[in-house]
Amino acid sequence: MDHMKNHWDQEMILIRKTVSEPEGIQFTSHVVLERMAERDISLIDIGFTFLTGRIYEGYDCGQYPRYRNPDPFRTVCGKSSKGELITVGIAFKSNGIIAVTTCYKGVPERLKQLFE
Repeated sequence: MDHMKNHWDQEMILIRKTVSEPEGIQFTSHVVLERMAERDISLIDIGFTFLTGRIYEGYDCGQYPRYRNPDPFRTVCGKSSKGELITVGIAFKSNGIIAVTTCYKGVPERLKQLFE
C-alpha cells in the first residue's frame, strides 16, 4: 500500500502538471464512458482533485487488491470543484503517460480513518 512512498511528492508534481499540460495524461475508456458519467464527475472535478489532493496509496505492478494491475498504481484523494471528496485511480504507464483508470466520490473504506 505504500509502494515508492518516498517518491509520492514528486509523483504529485507530475500528476498536477497534467492539469496544464494534458498531453501527459490519458483516460481509459472505462473511466470516460462509464464511471465519470454514472458518478457525475467532470474533467474539471478530476483536475481540482489533482490540484487539491495527494497520494494516499501506492501499489507496484500486480499488487492492487482484487485486480492484477499491469502498471504502478496510485490512489489520489482530493476535493472537486464543488468541494466534494473525490478519489481518482491512476496508473504510471511505461511510456511516461499517467492514465486515469477510475474515479468516484468519497474515499475507499480502507482509507476512511484518514479523513475522520
